[in-house]
Amino acid sequence: MKLELKHVDCYCKYGLKGKFFDKIDIVTEIDYQYKLISGLNCGNVHISDFKPILKSLSALIKDNDFEKICKEQIICSDLIITNWNGIIKVEVLGGADELIAIGNEIAGECSYFFYLWLIENHYDIFGLIDNGLAIDINKLNL
Repeated sequence: MKLELKHVDCYCKYGLKGKFFDKIDIVTEIDYQYKLISGLNCGNVHISDFKPILKSLSALIKDNDFEKICKEQIICSDLIITNWNGIIKVEVLGGADELIAIGNEIAGECSYFFYLWLIENHYDIFGLIDNGLAIDINKLNL
């Protein structure tokens, strides 16, 4: 697997940060013709010289915003977000559970709403961190 522009594009309108060579910057533009990514202060770099900064799906279990949005969307006060052997799901007491991820991959059953929320909040939906193509924000040394 290699990093492609399609892996970066969906995050851009949500203020994606990335590492341009050795500098961290915000992505401002993507040039599909020349496979370039532009940074606010770094200028243009080829996709091969860029790594997006994302959150691992396993971080969902500790994300208070995720818990809040689950309670708002599922409309249930009795829910638990669990990570059992790498399976992340929202367990709803007396209702249907919402499967989100298996390991660091999005579950096929993940609803469209949660899928978009994961992108908007910079979660790695493509498994880029595991393949060394993205930087885990929780392991970033600034």
